[in-house]
Amino acid sequence: MTTEQAIAILSSVWSPNVRMWKYKGCQFGDDPHLWPPGILSALAALAQTAGPNYRVRAMQIVAAVMGRTVTASTEHIVKATELLRAEKMRPPQVQPVRGSAMANYNQSPADQKEKEVADLREEVKTAKKAAQEQLMEKQKQIDAMEMKWFDMDATLSVVATDRDMFKMYWEVAEIYKTRLERENSELKQALQEKDAYITEAVRERDQAIGRVEELEWELMGICKTGGDA
Repeated sequence: MTTEQAIAILSSVWSPNVRMWKYKGCQFGDDPHLWPPGILSALAALAQTAGPNYRVRAMQIVAAVMGRTVTASTEHIVKATELLRAEKMRPPQVQPVRGSAMANYNQSPADQKEKEVADLREEVKTAKKAAQEQLMEKQKQIDAMEMKWFDMDATLSVVATDRDMFKMYWEVAEIYKTRLERENSELKQALQEKDAYITEAVRERDQAIGRVEELEWELMGICKTGGDA
């Protein structure tokens, strides 16, 4: 199976979003062409065989085979690291200074105007920085909710997989039970046939013994008659 064929199968059976292929310990990037061809082929085969409900379990199997630890996806770890680093390196917030251009009435009109423009620029810069920080905070919340959604989706997928596997095991057990019951019935029937055969053989043996005894009596009678003569 080629890489393109495997990607086409995974996109149609699972999802066109490559991020949805990377649960439970996957360390690969968002470009599936850079993944090992063997991994893509194995995932495509599992997707064709088991369907979309086994997506998470398939990634767990591949992660276990590769000896990787079951963790959150790499992309979320990178995002969280970047956000924490940005939070730590953020400079202290500068409070906007309003009306500072009128603080010194002794300044010349040109200097006063320049001061007003500088203050306005500082206010715009501060407001822009505050808006960026708010946007970053919102992005943190979005990432947290996205992680919760991924975890919930993974949990539901695992539960659905376990349910389907239990159902499959139960059906196999029922089939095995039916086969054992049929074999047991056949053995009982064979045993009854053997009992009937043994009973018939005993009856024939008893008849043969009786016939031998009759012949012995006849022979004794013949011998006795011959001796008297």
